[in-house]
Amino acid sequence: MSDIQVKRSGKWVDATLVERQPSGRVIVRVDGKRRGFDSCDVREVRAARVPGVRAVDPDDEEGPMVRSVGTVRAPIVELPKAPKPFRSKAHLRSVADGGCCVPLCRAPAVAHHMENEGGSKKCDDRLAAPLCDEHHIEWWHGKGHFPGMDRIGSLALMWEAIARLLAAELDRLEEGRTKR
Repeated sequence: MSDIQVKRSGKWVDATLVERQPSGRVIVRVDGKRRGFDSCDVREVRAARVPGVRAVDPDDEEGPMVRSVGTVRAPIVELPKAPKPFRSKAHLRSVADGGCCVPLCRAPAVAHHMENEGGSKKCDDRLAAPLCDEHHIEWWHGKGHFPGMDRIGSLALMWEAIARLLAAELDRLEEGRTKR
């Protein structure tokens, strides 16, 4: 990896610094040839090893390089794929079985996913709160809160319901583990 990049035909290419002239011109070696560039078409690139990060090049045992151009750092690494969201029809049924989480509402519930990942993807099924159709569609999606509550209170109510459901699920799993 070189310590200098020069702009040639609108693209930055690696070069080796040969000399800096008092006039501001920089002499570099590019593609085996010595060339002169104005300082505005030259940038310094510093390299450093990043320990514990998997390199793109499998032959690179020391780890990948990080190029520092000014204050910008761009690691040359493969990013891991995002894990797939948890999907479970059985869990969604257990969410809906408890009834609506809004106080004094005894209507049957549906599983309302708390967050979207964007692009019409639903979030993890573990982040589903039990809401009846009225509170789900008319209140939450229509007005953004439940009757007699602000949005923060409504969110807190749903997150508390999710926490109770997950705690009950964890208890069931631990019971099954101890019976074996």
